[in-house]
Amino acid sequence: MYHTVVNEKKPRTLDYGRPTRWQPPAFVAFALCLPGSLCWIILLTPEETKRGWPITSGFVMGLWGLAVVTGVISFLVYWKRQKHWPVILSWIINGSGLLFTAWFWANVLLS
Repeated sequence: MYHTVVNEKKPRTLDYGRPTRWQPPAFVAFALCLPGSLCWIILLTPEETKRGWPITSGFVMGLWGLAVVTGVISFLVYWKRQKHWPVILSWIINGSGLLFTAWFWANVLLS
């Protein structure tokens, strides 16, 4: 329902039901933080525990690259949208991973 304000020089329309922007489902936020979560699990697990894992360095580097890409995508997708708890969780995981990646490559390139 719309009403027009007529007491002003330029009339403006008042709307009572603002249309909402499309919000991606919660599983999109979880899917975008999955590679970053796996990278953190691999990074923070002690070496003695990882001895039986079938993980190669190529797999870890590919997963790390995918985590960087999905981290940037999660920030781009949710930047101007409403942020529910799955989005905040995704931003914490992906943001910390992006900061760690920047710190790591800065140390590698500057040393």
